[in-house]
Amino acid sequence: MEMPKIDDLSDDELNNDQLIELEFHVAGVTFDGRQAVLESLSKADRQLIDIELTPDDENAYDANAVEITARVFGGPSPESLHLGRYSTIGYVPKDGARVVRQCLASGRPHAVEIKWFGKPDGHATYGMRINAKFFKKERDRLPIDPAIIDAVFKK
Repeated sequence: MEMPKIDDLSDDELNNDQLIELEFHVAGVTFDGRQAVLESLSKADRQLIDIELTPDDENAYDANAVEITARVFGGPSPESLHLGRYSTIGYVPKDGARVVRQCLASGRPHAVEIKWFGKPDGHATYGMRINAKFFKKERDRLPIDPAIIDAVFKK
């Protein structure tokens, strides 16, 4: 689902047991050498790319800015990326940053998946779309049979 264009999520939306799922393009990919980072990431196995969302309280352009960083897990890292270190690839679009910050501040565990990554036909620059899922409980994001999780957590 596309990023909702709303200013806030209600307390009910943040505190219920429903999954909050947001899909959006990564903004600002052409600034501050980010194209070189994306080019390096394009050479990595997509399954080994870890994406992180972090509030950027020092951002001069947007008080609600959320930085999007990436790193490569395990194996050889593409030339300009240091194994295990996150590099900035862009930001959550301004019209959805406040919602993402609310989800992060709520303490919900989250997972980020790359939906699309590359150069669109006829374009010279890399772009990326990601899907961010905010779960109610940590165990909800584990790819394990719920019965096994219940036995381990004894809930």
